[in-house]
Amino acid sequence: MTIATQEKLQYNWKHVISLAGLHIGALFALLPSNFNWTAVGLTVFMHWITGGLGITLGWHRMLTHRSFQTPKFVEYFLAFCGALACQGGIIDWVGLHRLHHTHSDQNALDPHNAQKGFWWSHIGWMLYKGPAHAEIARCTKDISSDPFYQFLQNYFLPMQIVFGVLLYLAAGWPFVVWVIFVRLVLVYHCTWFVNSATHKFGYRT
Repeated sequence: MTIATQEKLQYNWKHVISLAGLHIGALFALLPSNFNWTAVGLTVFMHWITGGLGITLGWHRMLTHRSFQTPKFVEYFLAFCGALACQGGIIDWVGLHRLHHTHSDQNALDPHNAQKGFWWSHIGWMLYKGPAHAEIARCTKDISSDPFYQFLQNYFLPMQIVFGVLLYLAAGWPFVVWVIFVRLVLVYHCTWFVNSATHKFGYRT
């Protein structure tokens, strides 16, 4: 019996369907007709922009941990780059990650508690509705009232759709497959390995 079954968690079907759809979409990159070196290069570049500058530097170090400060326009730019990684709303992301550090590998308020196993901490936790979500508002009072962050919270998906349409109109379907589907899947798993692999194989100071 799995942890999820024991706790009688309910599936978050929106996440289940969207994650499955993105991974299926990325498989179209295996078709020779969809291979394009320019698309691959743009994918690598956008991986750095959205995953590196956006998620790692912007959402994680700058907003979640407040490790550094920048002029507001730089802060908003990094936050926007992170929104293009399509990892959910920025307020939810920051709140859940703050809860993770507050309750790291201890209890259900760590949304991806590594004590529940590699699969759970990597992706399983996103497939269910967990108790940590009820605590997000309490942990994000510093950003939740900001209109720009509210916009990114509510419209990250339409932004991705617009980006995909522009890619299709400018360069065709292979660019949509690589720069949208493949990039998102790669950025997702790079982020998730921080939750899973580093907690399983890392060390404590």
